[in-house]
Amino acid sequence: MLNKENAWDVVSLGLGAPALAAALWAISAGVSPHRLWPVAGFLLVWVATSGYVVLVKKAIRRRVLRLRSAPVPLGVCLVNPFWISLHEMAMVVGIGAALATVAAGIGFPGVGFGIQLAIGAMSLTLIAPFFFKIRALTFEVSGLRVHGRRTQFFVPWTSVVDVGLTGPARNQSVNLQIVDPGRVAASVIPDSPQNRTRVQFLFEIGNPRGRALSIGDWTAGLDAATLVRLVRERMNGRPEPTN
Repeated sequence: MLNKENAWDVVSLGLGAPALAAALWAISAGVSPHRLWPVAGFLLVWVATSGYVVLVKKAIRRRVLRLRSAPVPLGVCLVNPFWISLHEMAMVVGIGAALATVAAGIGFPGVGFGIQLAIGAMSLTLIAPFFFKIRALTFEVSGLRVHGRRTQFFVPWTSVVDVGLTGPARNQSVNLQIVDPGRVAASVIPDSPQNRTRVQFLFEIGNPRGRALSIGDWTAGLDAATLVRLVRERMNGRPEPTN
């Protein structure tokens, strides 16, 4: 059974694969190869990205099941596997390829290339954002160490007021309420006004604004529900019972 979250990916692959086969067959038969080669190229990108997304989402569902009873990994720097980060980029590139296929199919391959380049460039911000992005987490006995690209800061467990899930069910994030965000921002390494501002910006997107840290789904390779459970276990000083 397909859920709504994965139905579009399967439909996209089901549309793109036959279209690619038809385009390659037409080219081999000598039907307007000059016009069809760009179409086939965009279709190839479409099918490749759609197929990758379908496989990754299947792997993610299995990973969620494994993480349900995972213990807190103290002292280990947890990073998001690249294959998970790449699937977000693949989704965006696939949309661009579908639009580019339509443009090339009606006789405007140059427009298709422009669409693909523009959306491809936009997708790079998902793996190389312009603002501070949490890239890794380390659970320690006394708190949570949050790693950026070149900086890190520390959230003591005694500073955490509450932790919970927020956002739509398909894209939930962790909301970590902090009693003393100024102290947390001051723990940034290396310490500089610019780095403190970057940390403080993270608190501006939490709830309540300015006093909560928002951590996205699959940060550090953990789904949001698992991350909430692990944080609560450390706050309570003991593992919570699993279902």
